[in-house]
Amino acid sequence: MPESLKNTIMSRDSLLRLKELSMLRYRYILFILVSLFLLTGCSNREQQAIRALNEFEAESHDSISELDVIKKSEVNLQDDFEATIGEDESLETFSDEQGPIFDNLNKRQESIEILIQLNKSLDKARERLAAIESSQTKGVTKEDITSLMSSLDSFKKVKGKFTKDYQLMLDAERKFYSSLGDEDMDYKKFQAGLSDINKLADQNMKEVDALSTQLDGLSTVIRSVHDKLVVAE
Repeated sequence: MPESLKNTIMSRDSLLRLKELSMLRYRYILFILVSLFLLTGCSNREQQAIRALNEFEAESHDSISELDVIKKSEVNLQDDFEATIGEDESLETFSDEQGPIFDNLNKRQESIEILIQLNKSLDKARERLAAIESSQTKGVTKEDITSLMSSLDSFKKVKGKFTKDYQLMLDAERKFYSSLGDEDMDYKKFQAGLSDINKLADQNMKEVDALSTQLDGLSTVIRSVHDKLVVAE
């Protein structure tokens, strides 16, 4: 084989090897970049989950306070009712929806609306947790995340039933108290209306206690998962 041809073939082989090495180097660099991207993505998702849990935890503490407001307002209901009668024996105050009894109603209405708004941060926390529901998540097991998501779903269901039932009672109370100033209001109607409200109140107060207990337990689980994620960062 002529020396010139031999050199040409060797040059081609060298070029091919260089191309192969370049391709391997490119693939290696690409692998590193993709790995870094995935690690960064995981880290970001974990940080987002931590922030979402922080937000929900803060609002859940507010919810405990609102449940306490509801309980205390329920205790003061009789006194507020009597105070409203004392302000105006003609009962026109009831027709105008004024006085301590309606202040009591409005206060509980605000608390229920705050509890309903908790769904936004709850849904966000669950969404962020779903993004890290993996055995690759640092600091927590997949079972930890799955269990917390299940607890959030259960709490949302119980809270949804409570806020719906309690809103129905508030509407019934408002209708009843405002009707006390009507000319056709008599003792029979008064007793019937009061009896209906008391039945709703008894059931709802049981739900308040159940919701408070569940919220306390949920806060403990959230804090546990949150702290594990923070330590693993």
